[in-house]
Amino acid sequence: MQAAIIQHRNTWDWPRGSRLTRAHRLHLTLHFLGYVDVARQLELQTTLASAEMNALDLVLNTPQAWRGGVAVLMPDEHVGLLALHDRLVPLMQRVGLNAASSRWKPHLTIAREAADTAPPERPVHIPWRVNEFALVWSQMSPTVHYEILARYPATQSPR
Repeated sequence: MQAAIIQHRNTWDWPRGSRLTRAHRLHLTLHFLGYVDVARQLELQTTLASAEMNALDLVLNTPQAWRGGVAVLMPDEHVGLLALHDRLVPLMQRVGLNAASSRWKPHLTIAREAADTAPPERPVHIPWRVNEFALVWSQMSPTVHYEILARYPATQSPR
């Protein structure tokens, strides 16, 4: 899947200075929580273990260039993905985190600082089997780094 995304990304015409997302950093964010203290993060890790997740068969096929120079690939709408997103909200609220369920657009960021770019006209169709979700710590300085704190495997086959 990563190779297919990179292959698609290579069909774009990137302006100078664009920052392409490295293959190992490609991800779809279910919820962005901002700063979470260590005690609450540990409680969240435990609480998320109770989340039921069906494996998901997504299809990435909508490339878009967003305002602010962000280029993304979006999956087809998927009931199971929306259900997982919504299922996590009360679990995060249980540990005192404000988890907004509105304004979420599932996407993978493939580049930043790519103002004035446009997706290629060639269609894209990238199947993606999602077998887990993860709790990830996003460190933004001195350089972008993601640390996986916990993984939560699917408990059921795809739907």
